[in-house]
Amino acid sequence: MNLKKLLISAFCALSCTAIVNAQDDLPTLGVGIILNGPTGITIEKTISGNIWLTTSSTFQFGEINRLYVQVDLNTSRSKNHRDLESGKLKAYDGIGLSANFTEGQNFYAVRAPLGVKYEFEKQPISTFLELAPSAWFEPDFQFFFAGAFGLRFYF
Repeated sequence: MNLKKLLISAFCALSCTAIVNAQDDLPTLGVGIILNGPTGITIEKTISGNIWLTTSSTFQFGEINRLYVQVDLNTSRSKNHRDLESGKLKAYDGIGLSANFTEGQNFYAVRAPLGVKYEFEKQPISTFLELAPSAWFEPDFQFFFAGAFGLRFYF
């Protein structure tokens, strides 16, 4: 059981490192806000033209304190791109892991995000909307859907 937690934590840490170090010649590092259950931050790093890594962390303080972290590898095929007057709309899919840390119990899941991302043509900004079928596998199996909306600034 502790080995599972260690492997998942290692995967998340390596993925976050990959986001920072992946192909530094591409100027596509995006940082922004994600709105879902609780609100938090999101980071995106392009690996190649249509492949990117994202990580998001959300937090909630109050009666129940929790930290939610997810890491996804997303891809968009050029046939799923739509050029619009002020930017480009991309449909994407991916695979990822998530962890929900609460007081007394932690949950780990595999997820498959499906979404759309709109990249503005003249500004270094994108918005996204996604739905992620997910399955908790630790401590018990449970299927659910996660959704999010966000905004990222690129530099």
